[in-house]
Amino acid sequence: MTTAHKEFTLPPGNGAKVCIGGGAGFIGSHIAKRLKEAGYKVTVVDWKENEFMENDEFCDEFILDDLRKLEVAVKACKDCLQVYNLAADMGGMGFICSNESVLAFNNTSISMNMLEAARRNKCRDFFYSSSACVYNEAKQEDPENPGLIESDAWPARPQDMYGLEKLYAEEMALAYGRDFPLNIRIARFHNIYGPRGTWKGGREKAP
Repeated sequence: MTTAHKEFTLPPGNGAKVCIGGGAGFIGSHIAKRLKEAGYKVTVVDWKENEFMENDEFCDEFILDDLRKLEVAVKACKDCLQVYNLAADMGGMGFICSNESVLAFNNTSISMNMLEAARRNKCRDFFYSSSACVYNEAKQEDPENPGLIESDAWPARPQDMYGLEKLYAEEMALAYGRDFPLNIRIARFHNIYGPRGTWKGGREKAP
């Protein structure tokens, strides 16, 4: 017997300000657009512009800048109730495996800065976009494994540096949630693709 899917209803924003790091990207822009339509005042900060939409289609303010700089993150999160961190230097598996050191440096910097910016601005809620790459590779390769569950990320043995950085960033977010009044939520996305997703250039998720 299956349970019927219940559609999620987004609470009305009523003008509450939110920040979406990486909001010009595929997942981030979809979230930003829906939040804006629900009445939230959406600030997007990204180091690139969205290639499929004009800024006013998915956000109220667009900051074209680098979240590896703490001051950029702090400015973007000012007066925000919620912060969504979807910012990451990433792409398909070919890109991830051939740029491990660069991804580790860039993504660690971004993740640390977004958390600290949320803390300094006394934001209430923080969402971190993680990845299925955090899971123990041996369990992923085991044909007897019926399916992955959250606890399967430990003991840690991710496939690559990208997964290791994501797992560390999860723990860093949870530590901020323990130490400060910041509600932490984490999602581990698998291979996500769809409308307005990058489809060429080496960072595509599907051929």
